[in-house]
Amino acid sequence: GKGNNVDFVFEHPGESTFPVSVLIVKRGGMVVICAGTTGYNLTLDARYLWMHQKRVQGSHFANLMQAASANKLVQARRIDPCMSEVYGWRDIPKAHMKMWKNEHRPGNMAVLVSAPRTGLRTFEDAIEVAGR
Repeated sequence: GKGNNVDFVFEHPGESTFPVSVLIVKRGGMVVICAGTTGYNLTLDARYLWMHQKRVQGSHFANLMQAASANKLVQARRIDPCMSEVYGWRDIPKAHMKMWKNEHRPGNMAVLVSAPRTGLRTFEDAIEVAGR
């Protein structure tokens, strides 16, 4: 099935995913790139930018104090990450297939990496669970 294009894409991987980010953002939408963990050399079909009036914006996201403030807002439940599904590490193939077939629910999907369960909101929560 065909999914709905999004208004914004916050791009972190860079080289390996940037062309797809430009493709899936809707007409007049924006790709905000804040890193390049898979590489800094971006290749894309530039026609998508002018023919569909898409925008690209570079951003450092935040300094350390701003990032800490954003984390506090998440902990206080003032920011909702719109998490629709959370998968364990072993279920990554299942999550990928759901996305590929467009069978995932609206919102963000996440994978637990070295976390025994969902709901651990702070470092102290993780230490407490690990100690048991």
